[in-house]
Amino acid sequence: MAARSERLAAFLRQGGWSAELAGTVPGAGARPTADAAITAGYDLLIACGGDGTLSEIAKAVAMRGAAVTLAAVPWGTANIFAHAMRCPAPPERAARWLLAAQPKLVPLGRAQSALGTGYFLAVASVGLDADVVHRLRLDRKRRWGRWAYVAGAVRRWLPYYPAPLRYVASGNEAVADAILVGLTGTYAGRMRLGTVGDFGLTLVVRGGPWMLPLQALWLLRRGLEHAPAVERLPPGPVEITTPDLPLQLDGEPAGHTPVRIEVLPAAIRALA
Repeated sequence: MAARSERLAAFLRQGGWSAELAGTVPGAGARPTADAAITAGYDLLIACGGDGTLSEIAKAVAMRGAAVTLAAVPWGTANIFAHAMRCPAPPERAARWLLAAQPKLVPLGRAQSALGTGYFLAVASVGLDADVVHRLRLDRKRRWGRWAYVAGAVRRWLPYYPAPLRYVASGNEAVADAILVGLTGTYAGRMRLGTVGDFGLTLVVRGGPWMLPLQALWLLRRGLEHAPAVERLPPGPVEITTPDLPLQLDGEPAGHTPVRIEVLPAAIRALA
C-alpha cells in the first residue's frame, strides 16, 4: 500500500498538484489524520483504501463542517464509492483520473445510535450482512477480501434466522429481516441494489432464510430492489427499534440498534 501511495503522490505532483502522504492512526483509523489535514487547510482528502477509510474521513469533514473535497482510490475490499465515482485502481491511471475529475455534491448518510453519530457514503445496513461484518476477523478480511464476507454469510445463513427487526418509516411500524440504505446504487463492489435518488434508496428485506438465495441472485443481476420479498421505502429517515442487532456502515462494525438512519442530500463534495 505504501509503495502504491508514493507512486500516486508522485504522479499527482507531476500533474502540478502539491500532494502529501499521511497514514492512519493505529486503533483510531483515518479520522485523526483527516482532522489534522482539515486544520492544516488542505483542499482535497484522498482515501487510499476502502469504503471504511473514506467514511472515517467523511465523518471528520461532516463533524467539522469543513469545505473540503473527498476522493477515493479503490485499494480496499469492496470499494463501492470509488467504483461509483469511476476511479481506476492503478496509481498512474488513478492520478490521471483525479487530475481530470470535477467535484460534485453527493449524499451523506447519518446513523444515530447509543454509540454516537456515524456517517456513510455507500451503504448502511442491519441484518445478516451486518452480523457477518461484526463477526469477521480483520486478518481474514485482509487475506481473503470479499470472499471472507461470502464465507461468513454462508456460515451464518441458517443460524442467523429468525432475527426479526421492528422499524418505523413514514410514521408506520412494521417487521422485516433486514434493512439496507444505499447511496450509490451498488453493494459489495459492483453488485446492484437499485436506482438511487437524491436521498439514496432504502430497501426492506423479508423472507429469510429461504428467500435469501433468490434475492442474492437478483442482487448479482438485475438489482435487489426488484427481488421478491423486497420493498423500497419512500425517502425519509428509518428508525430500527429492536435492540442489540448489529449495525454496519460502509462495511465496518458501527455498534448496535436501536438506530435512526437518514440521508442528507447533496451534503458533501467528492470528485467524480
